[in-house]
Amino acid sequence: MKMILFNQNPMIAKLLESVSKKLELSIENFNHYQELSAHLKKDPEWLLIADDECLEKLDQVDWLELKEIISQNKNSVCMYKKGNEMQPFLEGFEMKIKKPFLPTEMLKVLQKKLGSNTSELEPSQNLDPTQEVLETNWD
Repeated sequence: MKMILFNQNPMIAKLLESVSKKLELSIENFNHYQELSAHLKKDPEWLLIADDECLEKLDQVDWLELKEIISQNKNSVCMYKKGNEMQPFLEGFEMKIKKPFLPTEMLKVLQKKLGSNTSELEPSQNLDPTQEVLETNWD
């Protein structure tokens, strides 16, 4: 399985790269919906992580198509900023995580989604504490 990121924020990309390494998943980042859509249709083995800032830019046709794609796969997580909780473009995502978040929070969400047991993590597998302090100004 591959982690597919729909995102235009370099900080989020960096943060999720460290999470993907812990989960031993490869990660691919898409900035544009057409590329993302083509990839999701071509290979059904994915876990989509979408940023609300990319989703809110989609037109209705693209959004309805993405909603249909994710409804068939059931492996989707949406990151959203405060105030976007009820936006229609969040519909259809299996899990949602509020920004800002720590790498360990995303790791736990994805482990739960993938059926991993967090207690099975070896202490050496914990994220480097320096990676925990990624400060971002979302507002």
